[in-house]
Amino acid sequence: MTLEKLKVEGEIPTSFGETLSWKYLRYATDNPIEKWESPTSILYPEFDNMTSLETVVNFSKNFKVDLSILEKSEHYIHRPKELEYLKEWTINALFKTV
Repeated sequence: MTLEKLKVEGEIPTSFGETLSWKYLRYATDNPIEKWESPTSILYPEFDNMTSLETVVNFSKNFKVDLSILEKSEHYIHRPKELEYLKEWTINALFKTV
């Protein structure tokens, strides 16, 4: 998949159930986040194929966001051990913001 192909086709379905959209990409590119005031925690799967680790690390540093990395996991968190980790992580993240 290339940006040119996405531009030409408009939308491209992926093998993991997400549809990539040229319109959405353009919107996100044309409207970068400049301010992030909400307390935020991100759980990033180590092998995410949608967003690079560099992008998430930069975002978390720029906007003082708590970042956790779920090892040996992909974008779609669905395995039993991953879901258990997600449950515990969510509880901990919610209590950090209270």
